[in-house]
Amino acid sequence: MKWVNALGSTTAVHAVELLAYGQRYVRGYLLREGQCVPLQDLSLRYTLDSEFLHRSMSTDWTDLIGRSSHVTFDGGGPHFAWDVSSNFTLRDTAMSASIDGEVAVGYVDMSWDPHYLRRSLEKSKTPVTVTA
Repeated sequence: MKWVNALGSTTAVHAVELLAYGQRYVRGYLLREGQCVPLQDLSLRYTLDSEFLHRSMSTDWTDLIGRSSHVTFDGGGPHFAWDVSSNFTLRDTAMSASIDGEVAVGYVDMSWDPHYLRRSLEKSKTPVTVTA
C-alpha cells in the first residue's frame, strides 16, 4: 500500500494505492480552486534506494471533472522505517515537492509485509525504478 500527499499554496493532492488480489485500487482527491474532487486516475513513477525508501517520484493526477496536475517529489528524506507489527512495516519519506511548478511539501509512505521486504532487500542492493 502507498500513500502519496502534497500540499502547495493553491493545490493539494492525496491518494492511497492498494495492490491486492491482482488488482490496483486508487482512492484520493485533487483540491484546487476550492473544489475537492475524487480521482479518476493516478500514474506513479518512482525510484527506491537499496533500502526501498523513496528518493524521487513523478506523478500525474486526473480528477473526475477532468482537471489534471503533475506533481514531482525530490530530495527523499528524512526517512522513517517503522516496524508496526510482525506483519506490517512502513517506509515513510518526507520530501520536497512541486505541484504544476509550484513549490510544495510532500510525504510518501509505502507499507510492506516484513518477510517480503526482507527477502527483497537481500536480493536488491541497487536503486529500483517503478512505474505504476
